[in-house]
Amino acid sequence: MKQLYKFYYLVFLSFAVFSTKIQAQNLVLEGKVIDSQTSQPVSFANVEIWADDKKAVAGTVTDEKGSFTFKSLILEKGIIKVRFVGYETFQQAFYADNKKSISFPTFRLKQQNSVLNEVIVSGQKSTTTIALDKQIIDPKKFQLATNGTGLDLLQKLPSVTVTSEGDISLRGSAGFIVLINGKPSNRTPADILSQLPANTIQNIEILTSPSAKYDADGKTGIINIITLQNVNKGWSLTSNGMFGGGNPSRFGGDLTLNYGSKKWDFYASADYRRYDINGRRIGEVRTIYKDTLTYLPSDGLRDYKDYQYSFRTGFAYNPNANNSFSFNLYKAYKETTRQADLHYQEYFAAGSTNLFQTQFSTAPALTFNENTFVRSGDFSSVNLDYTHTFSNKAKLALVGIYEHSVLGGPLSNSDKYESNLSVFLLEKTNENSPLNALRLQADYTLPIGKTGKFGAGAVLRSFKQNGTFNYYRKTAIDAPAYFDPLFNDAIDVNQQIRAGYVQFENVYRALSYNVGLRVEDMDRSLKDQQQAKTYQYQQVNLFPSAQFLWKVNNSQDLRLGYNRRIDWPTIKSLSPFLNHRHKETIENGDPNLKPEIADIIELSYSKTWSNLKLVTTAFRSFVQNKVFRTNYIDNRIILGRSYTNGGDATSTGLEISADIKATNWWRFYVGTSVYDFRVSNILNDANASKNSLNYTINANTSITINPTLRLQWDLNYVSATITSQGNDGGILLSNIGLKQNIWNNKGTIGLQLNNIFQSNSQKITTQSATFYSYTDYIKYDRVLQLSLGIRLNESSKKVKSTKTEYGEKEF
Repeated sequence: MKQLYKFYYLVFLSFAVFSTKIQAQNLVLEGKVIDSQTSQPVSFANVEIWADDKKAVAGTVTDEKGSFTFKSLILEKGIIKVRFVGYETFQQAFYADNKKSISFPTFRLKQQNSVLNEVIVSGQKSTTTIALDKQIIDPKKFQLATNGTGLDLLQKLPSVTVTSEGDISLRGSAGFIVLINGKPSNRTPADILSQLPANTIQNIEILTSPSAKYDADGKTGIINIITLQNVNKGWSLTSNGMFGGGNPSRFGGDLTLNYGSKKWDFYASADYRRYDINGRRIGEVRTIYKDTLTYLPSDGLRDYKDYQYSFRTGFAYNPNANNSFSFNLYKAYKETTRQADLHYQEYFAAGSTNLFQTQFSTAPALTFNENTFVRSGDFSSVNLDYTHTFSNKAKLALVGIYEHSVLGGPLSNSDKYESNLSVFLLEKTNENSPLNALRLQADYTLPIGKTGKFGAGAVLRSFKQNGTFNYYRKTAIDAPAYFDPLFNDAIDVNQQIRAGYVQFENVYRALSYNVGLRVEDMDRSLKDQQQAKTYQYQQVNLFPSAQFLWKVNNSQDLRLGYNRRIDWPTIKSLSPFLNHRHKETIENGDPNLKPEIADIIELSYSKTWSNLKLVTTAFRSFVQNKVFRTNYIDNRIILGRSYTNGGDATSTGLEISADIKATNWWRFYVGTSVYDFRVSNILNDANASKNSLNYTINANTSITINPTLRLQWDLNYVSATITSQGNDGGILLSNIGLKQNIWNNKGTIGLQLNNIFQSNSQKITTQSATFYSYTDYIKYDRVLQLSLGIRLNESSKKVKSTKTEYGEKEF
């Protein structure tokens, strides 16, 4: 801990020392880029600022309207360069002449006269970039994740961990939200990310200290996924395919069609993915129940079958420069089947109080358990956006989103005698949980002076979910079914959040800052039909935020951020009835759970050298009303699992990422996070506290063998961590692959070996004075995977231009 505080001191000291070096002009540059022939905006063009002919000091891309802005440049003069495939490079010298800002005349890019058969980009932007309220990650640096999903890509980032069961956490805590192009969803982060093809992602924005305009949900912050956009006029088509074998089944593909004209843009896309994983589960449960020790070791297969498909379509209409409309429709289905076939040995010793006794006087009872759990989701959403720009450059954005989803699936659990496989217990559960959600949002921004911006907005979020849970059990196949009232129930949840915010953003010399306040009024009602009881919760919360970005010079940045956030309990953790998950576990929620409140402060420092980009972030987060998942003894062989506001949790640590250019053809990326994770006041016991020093390592190296062939190897390690009653073990994953550009860069072929060390295994333990549970989850997901991608651009232009490496699609 002392080392962490020393780091804070050194960074603040550096901040003070660097302040004496700011003497050059602090400059704001803005402009717009259009096509010289059609006068249409050129979106996503690269705009660079050069201090001279040899050194680039800043870069950005134009937005959908062709506009760009640079803030806090420390420069008296320089060169601005604009590049885009299919156009001639534009460059122009400029002089500040003691001005605080320069508004360039509209840049008109000329199309190249000849057809481009091949484009080779030798320069690469850094993996991590610091902005005022976020870090921006370039997914192109993680080539080996592009054939997977957004979930595969996310677990390669510093401080992000994904357990063998698919649970996601950031800096040691679950509870962040995922946005797609700034749009929220009521689905879980795992559901959203697992249905998003990684090759559709342009950037990942990690907002661990978001501004007030964002929802306060997600106690650890926000991850905003920016998908690739269609930038060409005329028709274009992209498609990708993947094949990784038939046993288990691993294959998938996607197809996207885009059309762009002067005022209209249209897209339609579809994808399908089947990705099964064979696995094994080894475990044991020990309980002391009514003075009897029970020892229950188990071993067996635990396989996953997973498939999903989706369809997206939409259009954008821009009747003039001041108005724009967009419409998007999304439909998807996902189903995951977990099949566990486990062999159990049941030992017991009456009168024993030694939890770890190893000698038993009688032979074990042998049983065979089959547990099949199907989790399905039918998702659909529609959203309509309207944006109006006023004559004074103020902007009003209106958003409406409606979402309908149906979650559920059956669970079947059977116990058989190992000797003859006759059934002595059969249980079946079925869940059907439709939900409907509506979001209405208005955001207004008003420019103030040359660099200031005032923002205000209001949001109404309405959420309704009805869940029906049917359960019965039999003592034999032909025995009558018994409907246990403790396991059958129906719940109705109605929830509304009314929110408003104000914030102010400005630039003063080399300092950019944003301060804001958000107010949210939450009203939730949960009706338990079995108990004929309604649980109410109403609360008004304030969420202040502040971000400061100091551009020390053109190669160094300092960022300081503070944010308060909230994490609302899930419906699963609120459900008051019992749910038999499998032979060893019965689960129930707590309808009186309070939300978790988190305060987060972080300090980042970024330094760029000619061949190295270094970003460090010191952080501390404090979570009140921490929801713990705790176990207790239900009976001699079954542990109960419940949720409770058990105490507090803090994470204090340091993240470091380094982007290293060893040679023109060899690059390294290393991202690591080390933090002290501490939980206290567990189960309302003031003396109960524990901590662990956690760390993650995410690294890859890329070798450009020739201009069209690249090799990449990556390594991801997540250390062990404490939990409220035990610990989760570490996980090591590693992959290697080749990617070859073909057909004059209109296609790619990839060959990839996943999990090369066959090391996807995680050990999980929980323990108290009267029980001990140990489970080792092993996944056999080493596979040789082949992928193919094509990009066809039937543009009305006479110029053929290459697309981005992974294709263009929009969620």
